[in-house]
Amino acid sequence: MIKLFSAEILEILSKAAKLYIAFSGGLDSTVLLYAALKEPQLRSKIYAIHVNHQLNKQACAWQQHCINICQTWAVPCISALAAFDTTHNIEAHARQARYAIFKAQLGANDVLLTGHHLHDQAETLLLQLFRGAGVRGLAAMPSIKSLGQGRVIRPLLHHAQETLEQYALDNRLTWITDTSNKDSYFTRNWLRLDLIPQLQVRWPHVEHTLAKTAMHCQEAQQLLEELAWQDYQAVALDKQLSLLKLQTLSYARLKNVLRYWLNKHDLSPPDTQKLHAMATIFFTAKTDGLPEIIHETSVIRCYQHHLYIVPRARCKPKSQAWVDFPAPLHLTADLGQLTVNSDALVPVNAPDLHIRFRQGGERIYHHSHHKCLKKCLQAWRVPPWERARIPLLYSCDQLLAVIGYMYSDDYPKILGKHTKIMWHKSSNQHSG
Repeated sequence: MIKLFSAEILEILSKAAKLYIAFSGGLDSTVLLYAALKEPQLRSKIYAIHVNHQLNKQACAWQQHCINICQTWAVPCISALAAFDTTHNIEAHARQARYAIFKAQLGANDVLLTGHHLHDQAETLLLQLFRGAGVRGLAAMPSIKSLGQGRVIRPLLHHAQETLEQYALDNRLTWITDTSNKDSYFTRNWLRLDLIPQLQVRWPHVEHTLAKTAMHCQEAQQLLEELAWQDYQAVALDKQLSLLKLQTLSYARLKNVLRYWLNKHDLSPPDTQKLHAMATIFFTAKTDGLPEIIHETSVIRCYQHHLYIVPRARCKPKSQAWVDFPAPLHLTADLGQLTVNSDALVPVNAPDLHIRFRQGGERIYHHSHHKCLKKCLQAWRVPPWERARIPLLYSCDQLLAVIGYMYSDDYPKILGKHTKIMWHKSSNQHSG
Protein backbone atom coordinates (compact mmCIF):
# COMPACT_ATOMS: atom_id res chain seq x y z
CA MET A 1 0.00 0.00 0.00
CA ILE A 2 1.33 3.45 -0.96
CA LYS A 3 2.05 5.70 2.05
CA LEU A 4 1.41 9.33 1.09
CA PHE A 5 1.98 11.19 4.37
CA SER A 6 5.48 11.33 5.84
CA ALA A 7 5.97 10.79 9.57
CA GLU A 8 7.08 14.42 9.93
CA ILE A 9 3.91 15.76 8.29
CA LEU A 10 1.70 13.43 10.34
CA GLU A 11 3.26 14.66 13.57
CA ILE A 12 2.55 18.28 12.60
CA LEU A 13 -1.02 17.54 11.53
CA SER A 14 -1.78 15.59 14.70
CA LYS A 15 -1.09 18.76 16.72
CA ALA A 16 -3.36 21.00 14.61
CA ALA A 17 -6.75 22.18 15.86
CA LYS A 18 -8.67 21.71 12.60
CA LEU A 19 -7.64 20.33 9.21
CA TYR A 20 -9.30 21.91 6.18
CA ILE A 21 -8.76 20.03 2.94
CA ALA A 22 -9.08 22.03 -0.28
CA PHE A 23 -11.44 19.70 -2.14
CA SER A 24 -12.12 20.38 -5.82
CA GLY A 25 -13.29 16.85 -6.50
CA GLY A 26 -10.41 16.21 -8.89
CA LEU A 27 -7.92 13.36 -8.65
CA ASP A 28 -5.36 15.10 -6.42
CA SER A 29 -7.74 16.47 -3.80
CA THR A 30 -9.80 13.27 -3.75
CA VAL A 31 -6.69 11.23 -3.01
CA LEU A 32 -5.63 13.79 -0.38
CA LEU A 33 -8.98 13.69 1.41
CA TYR A 34 -9.19 9.88 1.34
CA ALA A 35 -5.60 9.44 2.55
CA ALA A 36 -6.14 11.91 5.41
CA LEU A 37 -9.28 10.09 6.51
CA LYS A 38 -7.29 6.85 6.66
CA GLU A 39 -5.09 8.31 9.42
CA PRO A 40 -6.90 7.59 12.73
CA GLN A 41 -5.34 10.50 14.60
CA LEU A 42 -6.55 12.98 11.97
CA ARG A 43 -10.08 11.91 11.09
CA SER A 44 -12.00 13.82 13.78
CA LYS A 45 -10.29 17.11 12.79
CA ILE A 46 -11.01 16.98 9.06
CA TYR A 47 -13.26 19.37 7.13
CA ALA A 48 -13.51 19.53 3.35
CA ILE A 49 -13.78 22.97 1.76
CA HIS A 50 -14.95 23.32 -1.85
CA VAL A 51 -14.71 26.59 -3.78
CA ASN A 52 -17.02 27.04 -6.76
CA HIS A 53 -15.30 29.46 -9.17
CA GLN A 54 -18.40 29.64 -11.41
CA LEU A 55 -16.23 29.41 -14.53
CA ASN A 56 -17.47 26.13 -15.98
CA LYS A 57 -20.99 25.07 -16.94
CA GLN A 58 -20.50 22.00 -14.78
CA ALA A 59 -19.33 23.94 -11.71
CA CYS A 60 -22.55 23.34 -9.76
CA ALA A 61 -22.50 19.63 -10.65
CA TRP A 62 -18.90 19.42 -9.39
CA GLN A 63 -19.94 21.15 -6.18
CA GLN A 64 -22.73 18.62 -5.66
CA HIS A 65 -20.30 15.76 -6.39
CA CYS A 66 -18.04 17.00 -3.59
CA ILE A 67 -20.97 17.32 -1.20
CA ASN A 68 -22.06 13.78 -2.04
CA ILE A 69 -18.57 12.35 -1.53
CA CYS A 70 -18.33 14.08 1.86
CA GLN A 71 -21.70 12.70 2.91
CA THR A 72 -20.60 9.21 1.90
CA TRP A 73 -17.35 9.54 3.82
CA ALA A 74 -19.01 11.33 6.79
CA VAL A 75 -16.89 14.46 6.43
CA PRO A 76 -18.22 17.99 7.14
CA CYS A 77 -18.19 19.93 3.84
CA ILE A 78 -17.98 23.70 3.46
CA SER A 79 -18.99 25.13 0.06
CA ALA A 80 -18.21 28.68 -1.02
CA LEU A 81 -18.74 30.75 -4.16
CA ALA A 82 -15.75 32.75 -5.42
CA ALA A 83 -16.31 36.17 -6.97
CA PHE A 84 -13.48 37.78 -8.95
CA ASP A 85 -12.54 39.66 -12.13
CA THR A 86 -12.86 37.34 -15.14
CA THR A 87 -11.88 39.86 -17.82
CA HIS A 88 -8.15 39.08 -17.64
CA ASN A 89 -5.60 37.00 -15.68
CA ILE A 90 -8.36 34.55 -14.85
CA GLU A 91 -6.02 31.95 -13.34
CA ALA A 92 -4.37 34.46 -11.00
CA HIS A 93 -7.62 36.11 -9.94
CA ALA A 94 -9.27 32.74 -9.32
CA ARG A 95 -6.38 31.67 -7.13
CA GLN A 96 -6.47 34.94 -5.15
CA ALA A 97 -10.21 34.58 -4.56
CA ARG A 98 -9.84 30.94 -3.56
CA TYR A 99 -7.10 31.62 -1.05
CA ALA A 100 -8.99 34.58 0.39
CA ILE A 101 -11.79 32.13 1.22
CA PHE A 102 -9.31 29.68 2.73
CA LYS A 103 -7.63 32.41 4.77
CA ALA A 104 -10.93 33.59 6.22
CA GLN A 105 -11.74 30.04 7.32
CA LEU A 106 -8.49 29.35 9.17
CA GLY A 107 -8.32 29.96 12.90
CA ALA A 108 -5.35 29.77 15.24
CA ASN A 109 -3.45 26.49 14.87
CA ASP A 110 -5.64 25.41 11.92
CA VAL A 111 -4.11 23.87 8.80
CA LEU A 112 -5.19 23.93 5.17
CA LEU A 113 -4.10 20.89 3.16
CA THR A 114 -3.78 21.13 -0.62
CA GLY A 115 -3.19 18.36 -3.14
CA HIS A 116 -0.27 19.90 -5.04
CA HIS A 117 2.18 17.25 -6.19
CA LEU A 118 5.64 17.03 -7.72
CA HIS A 119 4.45 17.83 -11.27
CA ASP A 120 2.67 20.96 -10.00
CA GLN A 121 5.95 22.03 -8.41
CA ALA A 122 7.80 21.65 -11.71
CA GLU A 123 5.16 23.66 -13.55
CA THR A 124 5.27 26.42 -10.93
CA LEU A 125 9.05 26.72 -11.22
CA LEU A 126 8.82 27.00 -15.03
CA LEU A 127 6.10 29.65 -14.77
CA GLN A 128 8.26 31.71 -12.43
CA LEU A 129 11.34 31.20 -14.60
CA PHE A 130 9.58 32.53 -17.69
CA ARG A 131 8.38 35.54 -15.69
CA GLY A 132 11.96 36.42 -14.78
CA ALA A 133 11.45 35.69 -11.09
CA GLY A 134 14.25 35.77 -8.55
CA VAL A 135 15.14 33.19 -5.92
CA ARG A 136 11.86 33.63 -4.04
CA GLY A 137 9.81 32.88 -7.15
CA LEU A 138 12.01 29.97 -8.25
CA ALA A 139 11.57 28.43 -4.81
CA ALA A 140 8.05 27.68 -6.10
CA MET A 141 5.73 26.14 -3.51
CA PRO A 142 7.02 25.38 0.00
CA SER A 143 5.75 22.29 1.80
CA ILE A 144 4.63 24.48 4.71
CA LYS A 145 3.81 28.18 4.83
CA SER A 146 1.71 30.60 6.88
CA LEU A 147 -1.76 31.68 5.80
CA GLY A 148 -3.76 34.07 7.97
CA GLN A 149 -3.91 32.67 11.48
CA GLY A 150 -3.03 29.16 10.31
CA ARG A 151 -0.79 27.34 7.88
CA VAL A 152 -0.88 25.70 4.46
CA ILE A 153 0.69 22.24 4.20
CA ARG A 154 1.22 20.34 0.94
CA PRO A 155 1.81 16.72 2.01
CA LEU A 156 1.85 15.32 -1.55
CA LEU A 157 4.46 17.71 -2.94
CA HIS A 158 7.12 15.00 -3.29
CA HIS A 159 4.83 12.47 -5.00
CA ALA A 160 4.51 12.15 -8.78
CA GLN A 161 1.07 12.34 -10.36
CA GLU A 162 1.40 8.72 -11.47
CA THR A 163 1.71 7.71 -7.82
CA LEU A 164 -1.56 9.48 -6.99
CA GLU A 165 -3.30 7.88 -9.97
CA GLN A 166 -2.20 4.43 -8.83
CA TYR A 167 -3.35 5.16 -5.28
CA ALA A 168 -6.77 6.21 -6.58
CA LEU A 169 -7.10 3.05 -8.67
CA ASP A 170 -5.97 0.81 -5.81
CA ASN A 171 -8.67 2.31 -3.57
CA ARG A 172 -11.34 2.48 -6.29
CA LEU A 173 -11.81 6.23 -5.90
CA THR A 174 -13.95 8.30 -8.25
CA TRP A 175 -13.17 11.86 -9.24
CA ILE A 176 -14.21 14.54 -11.67
CA THR A 177 -12.21 15.71 -14.68
CA ASP A 178 -12.14 19.41 -15.48
CA THR A 179 -12.14 19.62 -19.28
CA SER A 180 -10.57 23.08 -19.11
CA ASN A 181 -7.36 21.36 -17.97
CA LYS A 182 -6.98 20.25 -21.59
CA ASP A 183 -7.13 23.80 -22.93
CA SER A 184 -3.63 24.97 -23.88
CA TYR A 185 -4.83 28.57 -23.94
CA PHE A 186 -4.06 28.66 -20.22
CA THR A 187 -0.33 28.93 -19.59
CA ARG A 188 -0.07 26.23 -16.94
CA ASN A 189 -1.94 23.80 -19.19
CA TRP A 190 0.39 24.63 -22.07
CA LEU A 191 3.37 23.80 -19.90
CA ARG A 192 1.82 20.50 -18.83
CA LEU A 193 0.46 19.42 -22.20
CA ASP A 194 2.97 20.83 -24.69
CA LEU A 195 6.29 21.94 -23.24
CA ILE A 196 7.05 19.39 -20.51
CA PRO A 197 6.39 16.36 -22.79
CA GLN A 198 8.94 17.78 -25.24
CA LEU A 199 11.46 18.25 -22.44
CA GLN A 200 10.86 14.68 -21.29
CA VAL A 201 12.01 13.40 -24.67
CA ARG A 202 15.51 14.68 -23.87
CA TRP A 203 15.31 14.52 -20.05
CA PRO A 204 12.86 11.77 -18.98
CA HIS A 205 12.96 12.81 -15.31
CA VAL A 206 12.86 16.55 -15.90
CA GLU A 207 10.00 17.14 -13.44
CA HIS A 208 11.97 15.55 -10.61
CA THR A 209 14.96 17.66 -11.59
CA LEU A 210 12.91 20.87 -11.63
CA ALA A 211 11.42 20.04 -8.23
CA LYS A 212 14.95 19.51 -6.92
CA THR A 213 15.93 22.94 -8.26
CA ALA A 214 12.96 24.46 -6.42
CA MET A 215 14.21 22.83 -3.21
CA HIS A 216 17.68 24.33 -3.71
CA CYS A 217 16.08 27.76 -4.26
CA GLN A 218 14.04 27.35 -1.08
CA GLU A 219 17.25 26.82 0.87
CA ALA A 220 18.83 29.85 -0.80
CA GLN A 221 15.74 31.93 -0.01
CA GLN A 222 15.92 30.86 3.62
CA LEU A 223 19.51 32.10 3.77
CA LEU A 224 18.48 35.42 2.21
CA GLU A 225 15.70 35.81 4.78
CA GLU A 226 18.08 35.06 7.65
CA LEU A 227 20.52 37.66 6.31
CA ALA A 228 17.66 40.15 5.86
CA TRP A 229 16.62 39.61 9.49
CA GLN A 230 20.16 40.31 10.67
CA ASP A 231 20.42 43.45 8.56
CA TYR A 232 16.95 44.58 9.64
CA GLN A 233 18.00 44.39 13.31
CA ALA A 234 20.94 46.64 12.47
CA VAL A 235 19.07 49.31 10.46
CA ALA A 236 15.56 49.31 11.99
CA LEU A 237 14.19 51.39 14.84
CA ASP A 238 10.55 50.82 15.80
CA LYS A 239 9.69 49.60 12.28
CA GLN A 240 11.45 52.55 10.67
CA LEU A 241 14.65 52.17 8.66
CA SER A 242 17.68 54.36 9.22
CA LEU A 243 18.68 55.77 5.84
CA LEU A 244 22.27 56.31 6.96
CA LYS A 245 22.62 52.71 8.19
CA LEU A 246 20.97 51.37 5.03
CA GLN A 247 23.64 53.09 2.99
CA THR A 248 26.38 51.13 4.77
CA LEU A 249 25.03 47.91 3.22
CA SER A 250 25.92 46.61 -0.18
CA TYR A 251 23.38 47.37 -2.90
CA ALA A 252 22.22 43.73 -2.98
CA ARG A 253 21.75 43.58 0.80
CA LEU A 254 19.90 46.89 0.76
CA LYS A 255 17.38 45.45 -1.72
CA ASN A 256 17.12 42.29 0.35
CA VAL A 257 16.28 44.17 3.56
CA LEU A 258 13.78 46.38 1.72
CA ARG A 259 11.87 43.26 0.63
CA TYR A 260 11.94 42.02 4.23
CA TRP A 261 10.68 45.40 5.56
CA LEU A 262 7.81 45.57 3.08
CA ASN A 263 6.84 41.99 3.92
CA LYS A 264 6.66 42.88 7.64
CA HIS A 265 4.08 45.49 6.66
CA ASP A 266 2.06 42.86 4.73
CA LEU A 267 3.08 44.40 1.40
CA SER A 268 4.12 42.36 -1.61
CA PRO A 269 7.70 42.70 -2.84
CA PRO A 270 7.87 45.14 -5.77
CA ASP A 271 8.83 43.93 -9.22
CA THR A 272 12.46 44.06 -10.30
CA GLN A 273 12.25 47.46 -11.97
CA LYS A 274 10.48 49.17 -9.07
CA LEU A 275 12.73 47.60 -6.44
CA HIS A 276 15.79 48.74 -8.40
CA ALA A 277 14.39 52.27 -8.58
CA MET A 278 13.60 52.32 -4.83
CA ALA A 279 17.00 50.94 -3.86
CA THR A 280 18.83 53.42 -6.10
CA ILE A 281 16.98 56.35 -4.50
CA PHE A 282 17.71 55.19 -0.96
CA PHE A 283 21.28 54.14 -1.72
CA THR A 284 22.25 57.59 -3.00
CA ALA A 285 19.99 59.90 -0.95
CA LYS A 286 21.74 62.72 0.91
CA THR A 287 18.85 64.59 2.58
CA ASP A 288 15.24 64.15 3.65
CA GLY A 289 14.13 65.68 0.34
CA LEU A 290 13.18 62.29 -1.09
CA PRO A 291 10.17 61.73 -3.30
CA GLU A 292 7.27 59.82 -1.82
CA ILE A 293 7.17 56.30 -3.22
CA ILE A 294 3.74 54.74 -3.62
CA HIS A 295 3.56 50.97 -3.27
CA GLU A 296 0.22 49.17 -3.20
CA THR A 297 -1.86 50.63 -0.34
CA SER A 298 1.03 52.49 1.27
CA VAL A 299 3.48 55.34 0.80
CA ILE A 300 7.17 55.26 1.73
CA ARG A 301 8.27 58.59 3.20
CA CYS A 302 11.49 59.94 4.66
CA TYR A 303 11.87 62.16 7.73
CA GLN A 304 15.08 62.98 9.58
CA HIS A 305 16.99 60.28 7.71
CA HIS A 306 14.47 57.54 8.53
CA LEU A 307 12.10 55.73 6.19
CA TYR A 308 8.47 55.22 7.14
CA ILE A 309 5.62 53.22 5.61
CA VAL A 310 2.35 55.11 5.87
CA PRO A 311 -1.13 54.07 4.67
CA ARG A 312 -2.15 55.94 1.52
CA ALA A 313 -5.80 56.38 2.42
CA ARG A 314 -6.37 57.94 5.83
CA CYS A 315 -9.59 59.44 7.12
CA LYS A 316 -9.30 62.85 8.70
CA PRO A 317 -9.91 62.58 12.46
CA LYS A 318 -12.88 64.49 13.87
CA SER A 319 -13.24 66.36 17.14
CA GLN A 320 -15.44 64.67 19.71
CA ALA A 321 -16.73 65.31 23.21
CA TRP A 322 -15.54 63.00 25.97
CA VAL A 323 -18.98 62.85 27.55
CA ASP A 324 -18.46 59.79 29.75
CA PHE A 325 -15.01 60.67 31.07
CA PRO A 326 -13.24 58.69 32.58
CA ALA A 327 -14.85 55.85 30.58
CA PRO A 328 -12.82 54.78 27.50
CA LEU A 329 -13.23 56.95 24.41
CA HIS A 330 -13.05 55.37 20.94
CA LEU A 331 -11.40 57.80 18.52
CA THR A 332 -12.44 58.39 14.94
CA ALA A 333 -10.31 57.66 11.86
CA ASP A 334 -9.05 54.33 13.19
CA LEU A 335 -6.87 56.03 15.80
CA GLY A 336 -7.65 53.57 18.60
CA GLN A 337 -8.99 54.54 22.00
CA LEU A 338 -8.18 56.61 25.08
CA THR A 339 -8.38 55.15 28.57
CA VAL A 340 -7.86 56.52 32.07
CA ASN A 341 -5.93 54.66 34.78
CA SER A 342 -8.22 52.72 37.08
CA ASP A 343 -6.90 54.32 40.29
CA ALA A 344 -7.47 57.88 39.07
CA LEU A 345 -9.16 60.24 41.53
CA VAL A 346 -11.28 62.23 39.09
CA PRO A 347 -12.96 65.34 40.57
CA VAL A 348 -16.70 64.95 41.04
CA ASN A 349 -17.40 68.08 39.03
CA ALA A 350 -15.06 67.37 36.16
CA PRO A 351 -15.38 69.96 33.39
CA ASP A 352 -16.61 69.23 29.88
CA LEU A 353 -13.76 67.66 27.94
CA HIS A 354 -13.18 67.48 24.20
CA ILE A 355 -10.69 65.79 21.92
CA ARG A 356 -9.52 67.93 19.06
CA PHE A 357 -6.75 67.70 16.48
CA ARG A 358 -4.10 70.14 15.40
CA GLN A 359 -5.14 73.00 13.13
CA GLY A 360 -2.09 75.23 13.63
CA GLY A 361 -1.16 77.92 16.13
CA GLU A 362 -1.83 75.83 19.27
CA ARG A 363 0.03 76.65 22.48
CA ILE A 364 0.26 74.76 25.76
CA TYR A 365 1.16 76.10 29.22
CA HIS A 366 4.01 73.90 30.46
CA HIS A 367 6.60 74.51 33.18
CA SER A 368 5.32 78.07 33.64
CA HIS A 369 5.75 78.89 29.93
CA HIS A 370 3.39 79.01 26.99
CA LYS A 371 4.98 76.73 24.41
CA CYS A 372 4.29 76.54 20.69
CA LEU A 373 2.93 73.07 19.91
CA LYS A 374 4.50 73.08 16.45
CA LYS A 375 7.99 73.55 17.93
CA CYS A 376 7.31 70.85 20.53
CA LEU A 377 6.32 68.37 17.84
CA GLN A 378 9.47 69.17 15.91
CA ALA A 379 11.58 68.67 19.06
CA TRP A 380 9.86 65.32 19.65
CA ARG A 381 10.72 64.35 16.06
CA VAL A 382 7.13 63.56 15.19
CA PRO A 383 6.86 63.11 11.41
CA PRO A 384 4.82 65.91 9.77
CA TRP A 385 2.10 63.55 8.48
CA GLU A 386 1.47 62.27 12.04
CA ARG A 387 1.13 65.63 13.77
CA ALA A 388 -2.50 66.24 12.82
CA ARG A 389 -3.44 62.78 14.14
CA ILE A 390 -2.33 63.25 17.76
CA PRO A 391 -5.30 63.66 20.15
CA LEU A 392 -5.36 66.98 21.97
CA LEU A 393 -7.37 67.18 25.22
CA TYR A 394 -9.24 70.44 25.75
CA SER A 395 -11.33 71.84 28.56
CA CYS A 396 -13.38 74.55 26.88
CA ASP A 397 -10.67 76.23 24.79
CA GLN A 398 -7.79 75.42 27.11
CA LEU A 399 -5.29 72.81 25.87
CA LEU A 400 -4.72 70.43 28.78
CA ALA A 401 -2.72 67.64 27.19
CA VAL A 402 -1.02 66.43 24.05
CA ILE A 403 -1.97 62.79 24.58
CA GLY A 404 1.07 60.57 24.79
CA TYR A 405 3.51 63.47 24.97
CA MET A 406 2.79 66.31 27.41
CA TYR A 407 0.43 67.56 30.14
CA SER A 408 -0.11 71.24 30.82
CA ASP A 409 0.55 72.77 34.23
CA ASP A 410 -3.22 73.18 34.69
CA TYR A 411 -3.99 69.52 33.96
CA PRO A 412 -3.51 68.21 37.56
CA LYS A 413 -5.52 71.13 38.96
CA ILE A 414 -8.50 70.22 36.77
CA LEU A 415 -8.33 66.43 36.54
CA GLY A 416 -6.15 65.47 39.49
CA LYS A 417 -2.44 64.78 39.66
CA HIS A 418 -2.94 60.99 39.65
CA THR A 419 -5.11 60.92 36.53
CA LYS A 420 -3.23 59.59 33.53
CA ILE A 421 -4.62 59.21 30.02
CA MET A 422 -3.31 56.38 27.84
CA TRP A 423 -3.58 56.25 24.07
CA HIS A 424 -3.99 52.71 22.72
CA LYS A 425 -3.25 53.06 19.03
CA SER A 426 -4.84 50.72 16.53
CA SER A 427 -2.53 48.45 14.54
CA ASN A 428 -3.23 50.56 11.43
CA GLN A 429 -2.21 53.75 13.19
CA HIS A 430 1.45 52.84 13.56
CA SER A 431 3.71 53.96 10.73
CA GLY A 432 7.11 52.41 10.40
